Amino acid sequence: MPDDLKQQLDNVYPILNYDLKKEYDIYEELKKTNRYPEYLGMQEWFYNHYLNTPAFNRIIKLAPEGFYQVPNEKVYLVGKGNNILQFKNGTHINPGLGILTHKPLQAYTEGHLKLFFIYNKADADFVKGHMYKFMMEGWHGIVNKKQKMQNH
Repeated sequence: MPDDLKQQLDNVYPILNYDLKKEYDIYEELKKTNRYPEYLGMQEWFYNHYLNTPAFNRIIKLAPEGFYQVPNEKVYLVGKGNNILQFKNGTHINPGLGILTHKPLQAYTEGHLKLFFIYNKADADFVKGHMYKFMMEGWHGIVNKKQKMQNH
């Protein structure tokens, strides 16, 4: 911790990551506040600094008005049948529950999936050398302190 912060401990708020919370059985009560304004600000900042630029617009043309504004009367409104997701053994409207109860529709096949990465130039070697490989071949490293082996 920087020396100047050590002198202001009343203003230091440590945040534990998931692994430490799990290891030490620390559970935090969920904040029941509207976090939308905070996340909207982050999204707008990202949009204005990385997406709404001449360089990005040469690759992907964005609408001049920015994010699509959903009219109030259409919030929470979905056309009949538009929210039904197809799974291997049935349908569901909830992606998480659908995968658990009905299994994924199909496994990845070549040409079935397209990925693109947005990254800082400084991270290019990592993204090109590691992230793409993990997405295409899976992670074969240590998981829960055990070496994960590749399925053959």
